[in-house]
Amino acid sequence: KDTTLTILPNQHSNGILDFDSVSDSDIGQYVCRGQNQVDATEEIVTIEFTGSPPSIIILPKVTNGYLQIPYHSVQSIECLNQDHHTPVDISWRLADTNELDLTKSATLFPPNMPLEFQHSGKYLCIATNEYGSTSETITIDVQQIPQEISIHIEPSNIFSIDSDIRFNCMFPQAKAIWWSSINPHRRDKNPLTLRVQSKHINKKFVCNIKDMNGKLHKKTMSIQQYSQKELTAAISTNEVERSLSINSRKMKAYQIQIQLRTSRDDIKAGGTVELQCFVEGILPNHLSWSFQSSSLPSNTHVTNDGHLLIYNFEPANIGTYTCSATTPTKQLSNSIELQADDIFHNVKSSFSYQIYSSHTDYHAGGHIFIECISSDPSITKLWIKKEENSIKNITETYLFIDRISHNDIALYECLSSNEHNQSSINFNITRSNLRSHTFPFDNISNVHIEFLSSMNQMKLGGNILINCSSSDNTPVQWSLQRKIDGIIINDSYLNIPKFSTNHFDYYYCVNKNVRRLLVLSPSLFESTKEFNSRKRNVVKYNSSFIQIINGKYIGDNITLICRIGQDIPQGKVVWSNIPKYRKNFYVRGPRLEFRPFTLEHHNQYKCLIKSQQSNEILRTLSFNTYSNIYEQTDRKPKLNLTIDTSHLVDDGELRIICSTDNSNKYHQWRFDDQMPRSKNHYEVSTDNYTSIMVIPDFDFDVDTGKYECSTSNIFGITVSSINIDRQSIKSQEQPEQEQEQEQQQEQQQYEE
Repeated sequence: KDTTLTILPNQHSNGILDFDSVSDSDIGQYVCRGQNQVDATEEIVTIEFTGSPPSIIILPKVTNGYLQIPYHSVQSIECLNQDHHTPVDISWRLADTNELDLTKSATLFPPNMPLEFQHSGKYLCIATNEYGSTSETITIDVQQIPQEISIHIEPSNIFSIDSDIRFNCMFPQAKAIWWSSINPHRRDKNPLTLRVQSKHINKKFVCNIKDMNGKLHKKTMSIQQYSQKELTAAISTNEVERSLSINSRKMKAYQIQIQLRTSRDDIKAGGTVELQCFVEGILPNHLSWSFQSSSLPSNTHVTNDGHLLIYNFEPANIGTYTCSATTPTKQLSNSIELQADDIFHNVKSSFSYQIYSSHTDYHAGGHIFIECISSDPSITKLWIKKEENSIKNITETYLFIDRISHNDIALYECLSSNEHNQSSINFNITRSNLRSHTFPFDNISNVHIEFLSSMNQMKLGGNILINCSSSDNTPVQWSLQRKIDGIIINDSYLNIPKFSTNHFDYYYCVNKNVRRLLVLSPSLFESTKEFNSRKRNVVKYNSSFIQIINGKYIGDNITLICRIGQDIPQGKVVWSNIPKYRKNFYVRGPRLEFRPFTLEHHNQYKCLIKSQQSNEILRTLSFNTYSNIYEQTDRKPKLNLTIDTSHLVDDGELRIICSTDNSNKYHQWRFDDQMPRSKNHYEVSTDNYTSIMVIPDFDFDVDTGKYECSTSNIFGITVSSINIDRQSIKSQEQPEQEQEQEQQQEQQQYEE
């Protein structure tokens, strides 16, 4: 951690560093070091305190954010902060207007305020803390609901003697509710709770309600014999009967039905599929939907009338949809299956590729592993390599290149075809993206899945780490079809610390518009195992040396690697003579990385190979960048040096003008290979990057000689020189005198 090398054996396993409770002492930089027989590699991660926008919830919880409220009734609506660790500011406003905040409290309406029709609308709760803002909406519909009494019986409207039954009398706009029996002067509180006895059979109970206007409403309920051992409650009402008569009435058989409202011929990718669920005598808000015995996909919506809409339909939506309903007697459910055979003839197959190797392995000398993916299993796939004068077939489905070299730089194209269509997708390996370790992501999808763990971890027991991102930086999240143990999901990261056969499954990365599929299958792991076994044997060097890779010019991303050969049995690498200038310069074990190499990095670097036991220096290797890393002449700044004698006669000043195309405003002057004497000075014009050396009281005996002007950029230094003597001054003055004579002649002609 930081500048101290500390082994933390109790806090990490399989490359995962765990913190049970992060404290101030844990903040800082950590180095993960991996080492094998070839060399060691280090990566740095910084831990710092941060936070997230607040998490809020609107109460009461309602389906689809819709709440129906009786006219002139009182309803409490609150926006609550679920994270109490950071201060949060909460405000309410109307969602469809740009008006100012209605209130800055958690409660939308004042207590005991009757709601009227003008209170209907869509309201937005906004919660803000120091890390950002979160909003949730609720739609309020104030309606004139018919004034009818309903009696709810719990736990069931069929019960036995000596059971405790609860009768709850409800009315949308009630000022007072009470129960009375034979004696009208006795009042019992609502709900009415009874231990039912035989004496209650055929006894009447009356629910009394006084509405907001003082009008009295009544509904009568009687307890009757249902069977030899069971009783029931009969309610005298013209509504659907909640109870059954002993002699003539039978239990109603409820049936749940599902209908596919969209024709199967009209189902297509990107379209909308509509399913309807209904039960006779059951309100739609008592219905619920599920997919594959789990929650619904993110691109679905359940309407208030029980319809299920699937937007932007895709192959991932293929499966079984179940509608469930609760009736007075039992729980009902019915299912409908959207099958691939019925739908794929209308669904256009999606075509893309997935990279399974890490971007850290994508460089000269590294490797790349890509699969060509199609949603249609009948499509055949073929990788080809396109070069200037040739096209050749490479492989099917998987493209694997080990130890990438300049011969592998080309355009690779995956071709797919079946009896219906043909398509292709490109993967272009270039020098620039190899140097920057940047994958050329396909433009088919806005969502990208990247493997951060190496290919060696794609095995049973391996530690797999995957990141998902979107091109437009919108938030993404992982979605699973079932609950899988042993998986860690942290925002955009999916981590499987110890991969098992239970983890072979479909994984979805989703943002607001796109859902991307990742399939971790046994065949993929078998292919990875085969390619890993085909990798070339590790190179063993006869003697130790310093290797330069990735470039050889100033401005390139250059890496120096201290290689330990067979001349040293074993040892560790320590770099010395490292300059204090550390910008774009990294020490990672045996590697010195320059991102990029600039003039300031020029040095004689030393690699000390030390004994692992005694720390004794076994070998010292040197690398001189001045002689091994070259300037790029065509990318160095251009210089132009001229003499100005126009002030020499009148003022005795000689001027030397140094102009450049470089944005560096710093110029260095030298006179006869030394710094100019104190009597000389120069002025710098920052507008056009021109430096002017002014030599006052020019003297041929003192000031003649060699003048140099130099400037630099990250690609090198440019030096231009000029010799000042009597001949150069005379040759410079002659054109000026001729020009002056021409001007005098022109002036004379003009006057004549």
